[in-house]
Amino acid sequence: MLALGVLAILTVTAIGVLYSIYLFVDISRRLPSIADIANFTPEESTQIFYSDLGSDGKPQLMAALAAANRKPVKLDQISEYMQKAMVAIEDARFWTHSGVDYWGIGRALFRNVTGGSLKREGASTITQQLARNISSLGLGRKKVIHRKIAEAILARRIEELFDKKEILELYLNTIYFGNGAYGAEAAARAYFHKPALKLTLSQAAFLAGIPQRPVHYSNKRSDALKRRNVVLAKMLELRMISRDQYDRALLERINTHRAVVTGNRVNGAHHFVDYIVKRLNELYGPDKTRSGLRVYTTLDSRLQKLAEESVRSGLRRSGVPNQCGLICIENRTGRIRAMVGGVDYDRDQFNTVTQGARQPGSTFKPIVYTAAIDTGKCDLDSTYRDDPNYPWRGRDKWIPQNYGGSYSYSRVTVRNAIRRSLNSVVVKVAYETGVNTIIEYARKMGITTDLAPYLPLALGASAVKPIELCAAYTVFANGGRRAVPNGIYRVLERNGMLTDEFGSELVETGIRASTIRQIDEALRDVVLRGTATAAASVPDARGKTGTTSDNRDAWFVGYTPELTTAVWVAREQRLANGRVRYLDMPGLTGGRVCTPIWAAFMGKAVPLQREAEREAAKRAASEPPPQKSNEEAPVTEPLSGAEAVGPDAGDRSAPGTSPDAMTQPEGQIDNVPPLEPVILPRTGRGAESAPPPPIERAPPPPRSDPMAEVIRVRLCAETMRTATPYCPVTIERSMARRDIPGVCRRHRPPPGEDR
Repeated sequence: MLALGVLAILTVTAIGVLYSIYLFVDISRRLPSIADIANFTPEESTQIFYSDLGSDGKPQLMAALAAANRKPVKLDQISEYMQKAMVAIEDARFWTHSGVDYWGIGRALFRNVTGGSLKREGASTITQQLARNISSLGLGRKKVIHRKIAEAILARRIEELFDKKEILELYLNTIYFGNGAYGAEAAARAYFHKPALKLTLSQAAFLAGIPQRPVHYSNKRSDALKRRNVVLAKMLELRMISRDQYDRALLERINTHRAVVTGNRVNGAHHFVDYIVKRLNELYGPDKTRSGLRVYTTLDSRLQKLAEESVRSGLRRSGVPNQCGLICIENRTGRIRAMVGGVDYDRDQFNTVTQGARQPGSTFKPIVYTAAIDTGKCDLDSTYRDDPNYPWRGRDKWIPQNYGGSYSYSRVTVRNAIRRSLNSVVVKVAYETGVNTIIEYARKMGITTDLAPYLPLALGASAVKPIELCAAYTVFANGGRRAVPNGIYRVLERNGMLTDEFGSELVETGIRASTIRQIDEALRDVVLRGTATAAASVPDARGKTGTTSDNRDAWFVGYTPELTTAVWVAREQRLANGRVRYLDMPGLTGGRVCTPIWAAFMGKAVPLQREAEREAAKRAASEPPPQKSNEEAPVTEPLSGAEAVGPDAGDRSAPGTSPDAMTQPEGQIDNVPPLEPVILPRTGRGAESAPPPPIERAPPPPRSDPMAEVIRVRLCAETMRTATPYCPVTIERSMARRDIPGVCRRHRPPPGEDR
């Protein structure tokens, strides 16, 4: 019997050993290779650049979008107090073990068993925690035996590849400190508004105590201070600090900041950055957007600065309006060169250029006349009587009036009617042409907002977006082709590989060249002798003013051979419930307030644009194209300087994308799909060569189960559900699609924010 018992024990032991060996080998085989670990670097922010180069010959940074608030730094840029505090509280034997602290495991197991719980004390080393924090290694945080074994194996591999200082540096750059901050540098700036190198002993101990329970300690200061004292005591016990240092650190007053830092850093053009981020999300999804991309935009920093200055000074001179939108598009390519979405981004992130839809007034009239002339209803020499005798008089109460309410009661040509902006003539022309025909032409020219099928449409009674109206006027500058607005020129991976490149996109409208020439002539007359003489100082300028009947909106949309720019102004009033309404501006017209802003901007923008084109031509002639992501030869470092410039380095055209479809200000939904773009070679003035064939990219690898795909998910730190933009603190995690939790319902938008 005794022999049978011994045999049974030996058999069970052998089976256990064999199973352990099998489990170890199986887990080890499925873990990332040594090369994968060696190539790890802390997450970098996606960087967005202007199109032009700085004085150092390198692209100028517009914004950095961090996947997390992470600012990786070298170990010598982190306070020694911080280094010692983290080692003391997280892994006292860090400098002597080989990735796994077997002595610590034994001690923790003994204390847990004698304490009556197997969950009271852990023994993960800094190296093991680093293995968990590197999301690309895919360990997760679930406390199961498979994960603990995998963690130990990876920790040993990490120790083989990196020395202790390198491991500590990686750890201090990846650990979560609450308050939205990842890494010591981000934490020091979030909590104390200083770099990690400047942390005092007390501050370092305070931060070192947080990672144990980051959400709790970052929100409960009293408990965080108690935890700081524990860290200081541990440092004293390990003789990392003296008794005097310990006593003084305990007495030091800790003043922390509670502001949640998102990690985004925007140096300028805030509304445009939002526009670009939305476009990147549409193209690649939010995870890819914040994965360390290098995004080269079409925005010129010089033109952007000039646009902002022109808007500020123009509003200051006029005195009444306090809100303005400006957008400038390059005619031959559709590239957005400047965008002012509002006068105060901190107060209001709503982009009046891409999201707002307002009545365009008389700036809509060129579209009406385009439809009429192109369908043979009239030409510039056709005459109409300037009087209130409309064909529908007596059947309809609506009797449109000219601005000021007067009529000449004489016959005037269409040319003069456009120059003087006569309402009486345009509605008669619209009546003959047909409202549905006018809407059809508006669609051809890029207007996608809902247009009411009634005659007041001829006077700009239906709201449009400034970006769309600006694009519509490029039809006149391009001889009948509409430039599709685009803000992105080139996208590179963090290693410098080319992801996408966007070239010019011109949509053929089918409008006859003779029609375009007539509208072009009439709009030149508007500038020289009509309602927009304030723009006459800009060489070769053309355009049209607009003012709504209630004086709540004023416009000027104009162009030169190089650029088309739209300017809209209004008097904004913010109500107590957060909503916005626009007040009337008695006596102010588009000609009086918008045209001077346009002229101040375009007078300097056009020469800058010509200079940029000359510089781009020189660079394009001397630079090789960037390497495509599917080519075999790797690029080991990101491109810099002239090798990674934006659109001002020349037009290496590739198919682009449709313009951004934004929401409308009063809750309207834009149900009209944009016209399908057609990419065509240009001829005539400002012609460019046809785009080369599209870049071939390798197809994505097949996925047997899409729901098993592991992606990055941003969670609310309080509810651990999928975060909304209103969650105060968020955490980013990797998880399978099937495991993604529902949306957080605790944090909702404040009342009145959605207009």
